[in-house]
Amino acid sequence: MKHTDSPTLVLIHGAGATHAVWDSVVDELHGLTVLAPDLPGHVADNGASLATVAGYADAVQEELPDGPVVLVGHSLGGHIACELAARDLNIAGIIAIGTGALLAVNEDLLTTAKEQPAHAMVLIRRWSLRRNASDDKRDQLEASASHESVMAVSDGLIACNTYVDAPTRLSEFAGQTLVVIGDQDRMVPRDQAEKLAAASPSAQLIIVEDAGHTPQITQPSVLASLITDFVASL
Repeated sequence: MKHTDSPTLVLIHGAGATHAVWDSVVDELHGLTVLAPDLPGHVADNGASLATVAGYADAVQEELPDGPVVLVGHSLGGHIACELAARDLNIAGIIAIGTGALLAVNEDLLTTAKEQPAHAMVLIRRWSLRRNASDDKRDQLEASASHESVMAVSDGLIACNTYVDAPTRLSEFAGQTLVVIGDQDRMVPRDQAEKLAAASPSAQLIIVEDAGHTPQITQPSVLASLITDFVASL
């Protein structure tokens, strides 16, 4: 069922992931139209991966439907949403999850991702979940990746590490913004989420309890409720 007066939700995944990382959230977004594209190079027959946020934003822009959209981006996807925010598009709102003003990546992890991407993904998955995450949540996060997305993780991390324009782009966006971060996020410091929210004239910062870097895995009901309420407020 589609609410014809509601914008389309465009869910943008992060580095090393695919659209499947959103599955548990999508299951609870009742009555809303959802589009969850895969970034280039992250699934089979989807071109080559890219190493810039602007490049990924160009690819997502090509898939945007007619009519208003709400961009919901996680981590790298949050920066992609910020990059799109300053473009002349029909964006009704932005939700940035696990995203900061900067997404600095440890140099050792950058090297590992280039030389041993599968091992880098093991480390990323370990840091992405809250410390007491159950085995089924760990399995779900692992299953949300693909062979291609694992091989693309180096480019994704480079894109994260080199993009510095998120606050500027968000400051140019006149619509409503929500910045969401888990209280146990071990990949994005909370002060970076606070700085991103502060850059927006309208942003609200939400801390999700008992969640790490991927609340869409460990707290999908909470995240779905936040998204639903945000859309209803527009």
